[in-house]
Amino acid sequence: MNKEKISEVVENYFNKNNLENFMNYGADSDAYILTSFSDVYKELLKDLGINYKEINTNYVSDGKYETVISINNGKMFFLYTSAWNGKEVTKVNLEKFIDEYKNYKGE
Repeated sequence: MNKEKISEVVENYFNKNNLENFMNYGADSDAYILTSFSDVYKELLKDLGINYKEINTNYVSDGKYETVISINNGKMFFLYTSAWNGKEVTKVNLEKFIDEYKNYKGE
């Protein structure tokens, strides 16, 4: 998977949802009032054709979150996001995850 495809998927997500940053997003525990980062990464990974078992987002500290992507054998990957982050950080997070995922899978 190349950076252009990742960039396209992230750009489409931000445009479709009219986003500049993630100020109205949060942890799974905040899902009753905020959209969870888990939902963001679920949609992005679906659009990229990447399978996973589970995605959870935890509150770290004021405006900071940890998203955990689990694959079928229990391996976990960690992404860190802040409420003020936008598409560039999202692209970097996905590139990092995909590189780590490929290395783990031996690709």
